Amino acid sequence: MLHFHSFFTVNLLFPATTVPCHYDRLHFYHYVKGLVPMAKEAVLLLPFEMHVWVAFLISFVLCVLCSFLVTMFENQRPIQIPTLTVLFGASLLHQSFSIPRASSRSQSFRIIFGVWSLTAMVMSTAFQAVLVSLLWKVPLDGELPDVAFVAYQDRHDFRVCLLTFLLDQTVKDLPKVNQPFKSRRGGDMTLRYCLDRSDRIQYENEAKTLFLIFGSGFPRPEKLKKELVNRGYVFLAKDVSPVVSGPELRTASSHRRAMTKLLKAALESGMFEHAARVARLKGSDYRGPPPDTNALGYAAMKLSDLRPCFVVLLIGITFSSFVFTLTVVVYRIQLGMTRLTPE
Repeated sequence: MLHFHSFFTVNLLFPATTVPCHYDRLHFYHYVKGLVPMAKEAVLLLPFEMHVWVAFLISFVLCVLCSFLVTMFENQRPIQIPTLTVLFGASLLHQSFSIPRASSRSQSFRIIFGVWSLTAMVMSTAFQAVLVSLLWKVPLDGELPDVAFVAYQDRHDFRVCLLTFLLDQTVKDLPKVNQPFKSRRGGDMTLRYCLDRSDRIQYENEAKTLFLIFGSGFPRPEKLKKELVNRGYVFLAKDVSPVVSGPELRTASSHRRAMTKLLKAALESGMFEHAARVARLKGSDYRGPPPDTNALGYAAMKLSDLRPCFVVLLIGITFSSFVFTLTVVVYRIQLGMTRLTPE
């Protein structure tokens, strides 16, 4: 169990990878391309441009100061600025918080805080750059190999490769893990021999290939294992499978269900396939020029991308200022009428 100082708590059982494996009854040696999860990043390290953070910081300070002034004029007992900072920060991180009862009665403060919460929700969950950062930095739960495999493999294009020869009866006993391939030895089978005529391993779409080696202790299987390890493949344990199940989201936010649904939808749309493509480009076998980060989907968010957020924020502050002014005027009128009323 790994605990992080954000709103995520993640169980890490196996390194993240996009290649599933089937339930193994024949004690194969499974090798998949190793994808090491990247280090955790806090919310303040998401891929935004500096202008975005400057504008967001100004909005944060403006909301805090406006809330302080509103509560000072309306309640005579304002919420202190450190308390307001904690409240707005907790909203950004989707953590639970409590507003003082006296301040919660202020309609202007409630409008300001509601607009800020809406902006924080959009900032942290609705944009692709944020989702990529959240999803790619969160290792996944491992599942048992026989859980939800058939449904997964029908929706993803991967191949299962056999590197050692098996008897026909052994092949028939294997589960139907994929559509039949044409074997170079002739006939249809559920697995494919991924060796060329010179008995060299054929590497195609490496990050989505599962290599199976049957038998051990003989010169040929041991040579194949060594070659796979040198190429960046890792041995897959028998009791876990890298079937992608999505990050385990634990948060005190009232929007937990919506956030989880959004994360799962992004996961299904191919975020991790993108991560696998990046891993292949960064692999040792890549000899071309460095990849363009913008072409890979890692362009930093610009200030124009957040224009809707700031428009909503500006309208909210303007409306709350109008409500606040109207409340002060009504209060002054009522106070004047009270003084004019004879006792």
